[in-house]
Amino acid sequence: MATSLSRLERVYMQDQADFLFIPGGVAAGSGSATVANGDAVRHIAVALNPAVETLIRRDKTGSRTATEGVRGRSAGDWSYEGSLAPNGVAGTEPDFAPLLKAVFGAAPTVNSGSVSVTAASNATPIVITAAGHSLADGDLVTIASVGGTTDANGTWVVSGVAGNDFALVGSVGNAAYTSGGTASEVNLEYGFVDQPILPFTMYSFRTPSGLAQRCAFGCLPQEINFSLGQDVAEFTSSGRCRFVIDTSYFSSGDVDETGGLATFPTEPVAPVTSGGIIAGFTGRAVIGGVEVARIRTASIKIESGNTVIEDNFGAFLPNETEGAERSVTIAFSLYDSDEAAIDALRVASITKTGVDFILNIGTVVGSIVVLRLKGVQLSSGTYDDSGNRFVLDYADSRAFGSSLTALDELTMWIA
Repeated sequence: MATSLSRLERVYMQDQADFLFIPGGVAAGSGSATVANGDAVRHIAVALNPAVETLIRRDKTGSRTATEGVRGRSAGDWSYEGSLAPNGVAGTEPDFAPLLKAVFGAAPTVNSGSVSVTAASNATPIVITAAGHSLADGDLVTIASVGGTTDANGTWVVSGVAGNDFALVGSVGNAAYTSGGTASEVNLEYGFVDQPILPFTMYSFRTPSGLAQRCAFGCLPQEINFSLGQDVAEFTSSGRCRFVIDTSYFSSGDVDETGGLATFPTEPVAPVTSGGIIAGFTGRAVIGGVEVARIRTASIKIESGNTVIEDNFGAFLPNETEGAERSVTIAFSLYDSDEAAIDALRVASITKTGVDFILNIGTVVGSIVVLRLKGVQLSSGTYDDSGNRFVLDYADSRAFGSSLTALDELTMWIA
């Protein structure tokens, strides 16, 4: 008998084309799984658990002992916690791409192109001149190797695009431009779509192979949380799924429970993962177009509104999905001061005037995550004076898109 060690677990994720079937599964139940080495993803913690109800009769029996129950409706719960680790190569999807695709409802737009910078203003914000760019207001650009106005270098959301010129939102010039520079548009851009609702499959393989190996399929992320300010940038996500099947039950399961497979998936022999470490306390916070340097921590939460339908007549397992109103919120804390940007936050929390947030996490190209929230209506701030400095805390504050059809309450880039 071998001990089950939690460090000896490998996790894999796959896009799932049909909510009913594990990739490779078919209605006849004769399918073969397609999980591959490149589907591996590192994790901090994963929970994959079947959720099976017990039906108990309510009838009186003439005694105080209940009648034995029977199996009722079934589904599954899953959760994932891992490092916010992009691929390391700009424009390439991260290992956990199936999860992000399910959160946003679509694969990312792959942006590309790079042009030379010929001028950069010593102003607030910095205006870049780069002939041949294809940027529009609200796009992302990475500026590198600019001389003189060196604070232009970095990854920025742009505004005020006019001809060859564009402004870097939140930037402040620090000297006159001297020479050089490139403007790269290479990144992945994730934005919401309302349809379709996309599921994914997640596998847990453990050593030794005699342990129960698990597969959660039809996974829908109901919530995802990104954290800013940690030593290592991390995120969590959780939701419901059609079912969680494991090797101990697979031979007893019907075609619905086995996801259309004839045999339980075999773990690939040479899993490959990518990505390094993002120091979660590095980057930039721009609030209302102004960089705020005293941000301590922040948490961005997406509640997708997506769920599995578990009450259809004639079905033991969920067989459909549905989507309700999504919600994007940010909670954050910062050291209080008399600077104008923090005064503006205090005013906005009272007037409920929407404020745009741009949060850059990381500084190394290929491992930068940028989250832009539109129209955040701040909750009432509270003061914490338990330490040596006053800290201003804002609880969950909701973002709203620029219109009902723009679906831009949150945009995520990986650059």
